[in-house]
Amino acid sequence: MPLVSTQPNFRMPDMNFPFVHEADFLLTAQRRVAKADGGLLNGVQNLFTIEGGPVYARLCGVITTVTGGTACNGQLRHSTVTPGTTTNLSTAVSMASKAAGTSIRFVGATGALTLLAAGAAMIDPVLTDDTRFLLPIGTLIFNSTAANSGVIAWYLDYQPLAPEVVVSAI
Repeated sequence: MPLVSTQPNFRMPDMNFPFVHEADFLLTAQRRVAKADGGLLNGVQNLFTIEGGPVYARLCGVITTVTGGTACNGQLRHSTVTPGTTTNLSTAVSMASKAAGTSIRFVGATGALTLLAAGAAMIDPVLTDDTRFLLPIGTLIFNSTAANSGVIAWYLDYQPLAPEVVVSAI
């Protein structure tokens, strides 16, 4: 027998209501993807692809194999198909002769590429918080002005802005 109310404008509660919000939360919760084998190539190295919609993201890295002495500068960039542009997201910094364990951060409003030889760092969210990027569909790349030895592990924390977003290491 169906439930019936004698009150006007009575509406049965939607039993799926809590689950709908939980599913939305899970689809847009912060996620992490890693690329353990980033190198210093001459020119563009693709790090991550973003498909299905934009994301808010933060990126950091750790040099896992010492970089060589060849002079080279590295810079974070983002390339899109539409509108078909490549945008510099950070300053360019020398990547030559960096020790294993050196941390890489992108700091402040300018996305200053910051290398920390000590590895660990206290991150002050008021003065020097890590840069948060708005990245549309496209490819996150690290550009180097010359080839050099060394390996960088990259870690991208992101929050998808649409449920169909997929971010993958390349």
